[in-house]
Amino acid sequence: MSEMKKIHRIAIAFLLQCMLLYILPLSAQTTSFIYYGVEQGLSQSQVQDLAQDDDGNLWIGTLSGLTKYNGREFQTYSRKDSLAEDWITSMYKDKKGNIWFGHWAGGVSMYNYKTKKIENLNLEEYTRFKTVTSIIQDSKLRYWIATEGAGIFVYDPDNKKMISLNKRDGLSSDNVYDLCRDQKENIWIATDIGITIYDTKTDIGSPASFGILNTGNGLLSNRITTLALINETEIWVGAADAGVMVLGIKDDFNVKYPTKAIEAAGQRITMSNGLGADFINCITEDKNHNIWIGTTGGGAAKVTPLPSKERSEAISKAIIYNYDTKQGLNYFNANAIFQDREGSVWIGTDIGLNQYRGERFQLYDEADALVNNLVWTTLCDKEGNIWLGTNAGISKITIEFSELNRKENHTIK
Repeated sequence: MSEMKKIHRIAIAFLLQCMLLYILPLSAQTTSFIYYGVEQGLSQSQVQDLAQDDDGNLWIGTLSGLTKYNGREFQTYSRKDSLAEDWITSMYKDKKGNIWFGHWAGGVSMYNYKTKKIENLNLEEYTRFKTVTSIIQDSKLRYWIATEGAGIFVYDPDNKKMISLNKRDGLSSDNVYDLCRDQKENIWIATDIGITIYDTKTDIGSPASFGILNTGNGLLSNRITTLALINETEIWVGAADAGVMVLGIKDDFNVKYPTKAIEAAGQRITMSNGLGADFINCITEDKNHNIWIGTTGGGAAKVTPLPSKERSEAISKAIIYNYDTKQGLNYFNANAIFQDREGSVWIGTDIGLNQYRGERFQLYDEADALVNNLVWTTLCDKEGNIWLGTNAGISKITIEFSELNRKENHTIK
């Protein structure tokens, strides 16, 4: 066969393969994650919360013990090492660098940064053996300890006093799931009957010290699971059934008029505009001002606001990147998300810990509609499309952004 005929046949085969190409939406490319589980040294695989001490160690709270990771090796801790309990439900680093651990049966432990030892604080009597869901410190250096079923206990270490705060004192409910402090030193309290906001400049429990937000005055849901201070002037509210609502805390905000926070913002981020699921577990902001949202059922999401002087436009036109098992996350429930001081984002799930490595590496395969996994050559054209020559034909990757939330969309042809 002449060389010319060979070239002719190759050209015909090429054209036939191109004609047989079909268009499918790319459900998701695989993002680069490093996975850590029990095999690598975790005390248990169900990660509940994360924190980093001032020496750079990552602390990982699980259902069966605590793990410290120094970047090279894992060290585990349990009740034998003075933890109040093995089941850790919440973590918080205070202003002195100590790390506090809340436990399932009401215990509270602390890693004393100065002595490098774990201490059992023996607070079960005060927490009434109810699960500790969140711990924060206010501007007066008091510790607010939230529980599921017994409200909040405010611990004053200087005076060795514990103040009880429950529904009788103004809380929306005694089932408290998260605590957050805004830039005006107000404490935001997430409950199963909306949000209570406390002004810490007034006496705790006085009628003038609190405000209430719920569905009756504009809140997205009464089943509030998590709260986060974002961009220094916003409270992002996560619900168990309605996604995320953004509240604005302006200079004139007063807890007596909490609906002003909704009027100042009010943007919603839900499944209807790109979120992977509407059950929200956690919200945090990274150093690049992306907002990470952990969900039940939809993995983790990274919300990148549009560069804009108008914050409402920045959020409403944000790009939403979803990361679940299709993108390489090891499970579809993201319980905790934390960015360390080195810039790595860690995502804790029910089957281990994921270290997010950014968008530097993406994997496309037949599951994403690639015609074949064996790729021989690639080419990028002037429109930015990526052409792939495979063992079974040609595929083209097109990257587009839709107008709705500018959600990134990949298509393989």
